[in-house]
Amino acid sequence: MTDATTLAAGAAIWRPPADPAEVAEILLVHRPKYDDWSLPKGKSDPGEHILLTAVREVWEETCVRPVLGPRLPTVEYISWGRPKQVSYWSSFSDGHEAAPGNEIDAVSWLPVGRAREQLAGTHDDPVISAFRPLQTVPLILVRHASAGRKADWSGDDCRRPLDAARGGRRAGAGQPDGLLRPRRAGDQLAGAALHRYRAPVRGGVRGDGRDRALPGPVRPVGGLFLPNGPG
Repeated sequence: MTDATTLAAGAAIWRPPADPAEVAEILLVHRPKYDDWSLPKGKSDPGEHILLTAVREVWEETCVRPVLGPRLPTVEYISWGRPKQVSYWSSFSDGHEAAPGNEIDAVSWLPVGRAREQLAGTHDDPVISAFRPLQTVPLILVRHASAGRKADWSGDDCRRPLDAARGGRRAGAGQPDGLLRPRRAGDQLAGAALHRYRAPVRGGVRGDGRDRALPGPVRPVGGLFLPNGPG
């Protein structure tokens, strides 16, 4: 990749099939500019993290806000005389209603086999060929930040907030921590032992300090192991 490379990202959105004989359905979008069907994707904004690009572009094109899952192949090709690199993730959709969005005039849920036929020979071909319908548990690794001095905090250590000067960098639109911003008034990012947040994070970070147990055993997925207890 060079400085001239155009960065883009998208996702293979999938859901359980209507026909039990199929393994999954994939969401494709129709682009009137090119008169073709493709996976939802788009270019990164300046300074935007590639994860945010994938989420934003899928949302803008399909009206579905994805929760990114396993990584899919990255595709590189020449577009309008410049190298282009498109990163993809798999994303399970649980009951989301899709609709045409920005630069899209139609969306369609297709069984995996038909989606592969539709995308055969296109830049999305290696992506859809590598797709497998696998539900995963989100595991977020957070870089340690300053949470002040324990001696200066008299409350529950699980509720000790990040230090505004050194650890409480505001979640900006161009960084992946923007996806983890508190979603409700009164919530905050808090510093605490990692095992206290061992439950999957779904849609935001809560600072209430409660120890939420995992909903059942967790299998290793893609070489990552999520323990069921502290340690």
